[in-house]
Amino acid sequence: RARNLNDSTTLYSRRARNLNDSTTLYSRRARNLNDSTTLYSRRARNLNDSTTLYSRRARNLNDSTTLYSRRARNLNDSTTLYSRRARNLKVDGSSVGWNYLF
Repeated sequence: RARNLNDSTTLYSRRARNLNDSTTLYSRRARNLNDSTTLYSRRARNLNDSTTLYSRRARNLNDSTTLYSRRARNLNDSTTLYSRRARNLKVDGSSVGWNYLF
């Protein structure tokens, strides 16, 4: 029994060894937190990965080719409906310039 504590072929030492063994359930779950090929780290990595949904949504806020930033950019873009409506209010100061959009 005392020998079994350090014997890799017994239940006692095998469980302790498994904590540091990459081929066992115990260490695999801990290793997965830093492994880019697992679900745990993939979700965390996605926050900074431009090819994933998580970061893509955040990146879109500053990307001129996406819906999120396009809407914000449109407020200052003279070729879009948003800014055109605001610009038209300043063109002649009347509803005439504003109504031609509709």
